[in-house]
Amino acid sequence: MKRFNHLQQCLVLFGLCLLGAVIGELSPVSVPGSVVGMVLLFVCLMTGIVKVEQVEDVADFLQKNMAFFFVPMCANILEELEILKSTGLLLLGVCVFCTVITFAITGFTVTLLQKLMNGKEKKR
Repeated sequence: MKRFNHLQQCLVLFGLCLLGAVIGELSPVSVPGSVVGMVLLFVCLMTGIVKVEQVEDVADFLQKNMAFFFVPMCANILEELEILKSTGLLLLGVCVFCTVITFAITGFTVTLLQKLMNGKEKKR
């Protein structure tokens, strides 16, 4: 298998991202293009259209430098500081509440699955 150079790897990843954005815009259902692009990448990897080796180097680089991509979002949040001042406490409360609910549901699901799996093992 021929290993792609970095430019080719970028073209594959960004091409799928662009295709996902186009499909997301043309879709009658409101779906983010980035999600469609990730699904396309997943399907391409699972079907063998794209091999892991063909995107591995650039994907590793992007993953290691992921924090860099949050800088524009943080800058936009700072521009809306007045809104955050008035609703920040409420927003924080909602985040804490949702986190607690997520933890509880996850814990319940894991416990339930463990009981189900232990029950199947005892029947064997």
